[in-house]
Amino acid sequence: MTTSAMRSLVAVLFLLLGLTVSAMAQSRQVVTTENADYFGFDLRTEQNVSLDQCKTICLADGDCRAFTYNTKAKWCFLKTDFARINPFAGAVAGKVVPVSGDPDIGA
Repeated sequence: MTTSAMRSLVAVLFLLLGLTVSAMAQSRQVVTTENADYFGFDLRTEQNVSLDQCKTICLADGDCRAFTYNTKAKWCFLKTDFARINPFAGAVAGKVVPVSGDPDIGA
């Protein structure tokens, strides 16, 4: 295989990988609860980010299933799972849920 062909193959693989990650992020969304914390299951912490950035980071990480965002410190605590939600003034708890293909028509 020539160097040019190898570069083309690598470019196509990266494109496909990007589309897969993008599709995965689009098939999931975040549902938030104000003044709450998902306790435990810490994956990692992102510092000095906005709530929107925290949501985006979590959706882009296949291991992230939830997060707690501290609005004062601007810290995003990514979680591998969630089981218990506790009251926490000034925090936002976010849970990743699949996006349904069916439209929400209400009650």
